[in-house]
Amino acid sequence: MKMEASAASVTVSVAIAAVLRWIWRTLNWVWFKPKMLESYLRRQGLVGTPYTLLVGDVKREYSMTTEARSKPIKLTDDIVPRVLPFPSHMLKTYGRTFFTWRGPIPTITITNPEQIKEVLNKIYDFQKPNTFPLSRLVASGLFSYDGDKWAKHRRIINPAFHLDKIKIRPCLARRRDATRWRQHHSTYYAMLVQRDIQQWGNDAAEFKPERFKDGISKAAKSQVSFIPFSWGPRICIGQNFALLEAKMAMALILQRFSFDLSPSYVHAPYTVFTLHPQFGAHLIMHKI
Repeated sequence: MKMEASAASVTVSVAIAAVLRWIWRTLNWVWFKPKMLESYLRRQGLVGTPYTLLVGDVKREYSMTTEARSKPIKLTDDIVPRVLPFPSHMLKTYGRTFFTWRGPIPTITITNPEQIKEVLNKIYDFQKPNTFPLSRLVASGLFSYDGDKWAKHRRIINPAFHLDKIKIRPCLARRRDATRWRQHHSTYYAMLVQRDIQQWGNDAAEFKPERFKDGISKAAKSQVSFIPFSWGPRICIGQNFALLEAKMAMALILQRFSFDLSPSYVHAPYTVFTLHPQFGAHLIMHKI
């Protein structure tokens, strides 16, 4: 009986220890560690939102996005507050560098081109964030690879996209980029960087194709201000192909048609991975 009682006592003790360990790890994950990281970031001189238990800024961002998408805007309005309401608000509130929370994980948003260049050039120091595990069962490749595996596959694929090997065909084609470093994520929003008046001038938000007449390097103060295809070693290997294909498609269309916006068009840009017209792009086409 004594041995049975002793065994039961040991089992209970082990169970209690396991439960206490699980409770500690959970509390550390959802509260102590995020608060420690928040304190560390603030000591480094960074500013941002205070951590909210478990959800971080997800609920707030979702609410602002839902409200922004609930009404269209004028053609002359700035699209950033509608497309990126939360980052836009944070930029106005905290300045060009700030941190927010994806659940218990802090995300540092940067808009300085030189800092973005540093992040994108260091493919080993700044790793890609972990994606949803099941996504790898659906698709994999350069989008999900990192480190040596990423570099190897890029070297294999890259020659296929050299301009001298591209066969031109008349068809149309075209993240939040984020990287991980230690205990936080670093991210940038191309739309915020590409509309930065400090880099592009006071007309940064205007449709002005002629700004590129002398090349991208002359259009802004920093080449990294134009990053629709990312930058550095991570730059999209299909950049030249996509630009050439889009130019050819537009040239073929404009040779045969002119078009105007339909009176039924509602200006409501929003993002689903890339930028889309929320209610469609209604056009009136005229054959030339």
